[in-house]
Amino acid sequence: ALRPLRRWLEAHPEFQQLCAEDAAAAVRGEASAVGPSADAALEYSAGSAEGPNPFAAHARLASLFQRALRLAPRNADVRAVLGVLYNLSHEYEEAAANFEAALELRPDDYRLWNKLGATLANALQPERALNHYVRALELQPHYARALTNLGISY
Repeated sequence: ALRPLRRWLEAHPEFQQLCAEDAAAAVRGEASAVGPSADAALEYSAGSAEGPNPFAAHARLASLFQRALRLAPRNADVRAVLGVLYNLSHEYEEAAANFEAALELRPDDYRLWNKLGATLANALQPERALNHYVRALELQPHYARALTNLGISY
């Protein structure tokens, strides 16, 4: 799940320099880098006891997206990815804050409303999640994920 996020950042013109600098730092062996050395961690196999640490790969990628956010604070996609990354690490307050910030930039994005609802449900706040699923469905009435999540939250 992490590799496509890294590839998106690398392909985005606004962040290519950030990724190049990060790759150079990885070549120098700097621990905070998310460059080529992180590729092995991004390919971590759960079946391999000797494989790279997936939690470290996640933390490195989250750090890279935080740096991207500093470059482009009004980029809703970066905010959404940070929301997903924080959700994966069970940091639900941070995830929700990033989804909310993304929604300020793209208030009609039904997928963001659903992701915010799912984050709140994961944070054991299903009653708060309901309004967000409903909003997603107002924007996209047949959105299966929001319909499913709404049913689960009841």
